[in-house]
Amino acid sequence: MAITFERRTLDNGLTIVAEVDPDAHSSAAGFFVRTGARDEPADLMGVSHFLEHMMFKGTEDLSTEDINRGFDAMGARNNAFTSHEMTVFYAQVLPDRLGDAVSLLGRMMRPALRETDFESERQVILEEIAMYADMPRWVLYESLGEHHYSGHPLGFRVLGTPDTIRAMHRDAMRTYFDHRYASDSTTLALAGRVDFSAVCAQAEDLCGSWTRGGATRDSSRPATSTGGFALKDDSRAGVHDGGAMALVQRAAIDTRRRSRADTGGGDNSRLYWGADRAGIAGEAQAGYEAHDGIEVTRRYVSAIPGRADARIQRGRAGDGGSRYR
Repeated sequence: MAITFERRTLDNGLTIVAEVDPDAHSSAAGFFVRTGARDEPADLMGVSHFLEHMMFKGTEDLSTEDINRGFDAMGARNNAFTSHEMTVFYAQVLPDRLGDAVSLLGRMMRPALRETDFESERQVILEEIAMYADMPRWVLYESLGEHHYSGHPLGFRVLGTPDTIRAMHRDAMRTYFDHRYASDSTTLALAGRVDFSAVCAQAEDLCGSWTRGGATRDSSRPATSTGGFALKDDSRAGVHDGGAMALVQRAAIDTRRRSRADTGGGDNSRLYWGADRAGIAGEAQAGYEAHDGIEVTRRYVSAIPGRADARIQRGRAGDGGSRYR
């Protein structure tokens, strides 16, 4: 049977979309909230990601254990993630458990945000930030974003900084949640074998009482830096050979050029083999990043210090290949 696409908007503004495949052997559901690092005040940097963690700490009538056991009992593959532009909570299940998955996800979306949970999870976030600080490529990527976006929130760190996380208060998180996690900022997306009408009726009962928040986003093209950028960290000598990274703006990228810009990484891309065979770098990758108001292609190479920054300027990713000269 043919795949169909469905869409409905509840009276409170919550959008429901589905890619329905009657022949699929599984179903998936996810709540997509249109909020992320770029929507945060500078002094609350990291609050979206912090909230992602708090959603698993329980509601007024569900504990953390209830949520975890609930997903386990239905055999779900579930997780969540936060980016600069969205926060997502999802689960994949067998089709006969889709209703259970939607129900548990929907209930999760209205967390208790208890002070005790907030304080304990603060330490988890700080440990996560410390973990990523030990990853040279991640440090380079975040630093480049801060430089490239010249103070625009697209350059904010998704995890926040130790200072912003330590200074954050639960009440400020609650205010942010009430404004951004509103019905008109949320989409319930479904895929696989789905009874769309049944899920819409379920969502009406589950989410129909959610209120609108009227949250907006400035999607105008941000100012960006065109100057050079270098990051040096002598403490990492011997841990990482050295790397260079660049972000290249694109006014618009059509579908064909987009797939060619995303050349991937590891030893399965032309970019990697072009750099490796030429003796330029032991690691190379490129990718495409789409944001409201701007699109960029990203290039990364790891090489002997002093060579990577020059070579990456010559590597052409996104125009049909990965050619080095």
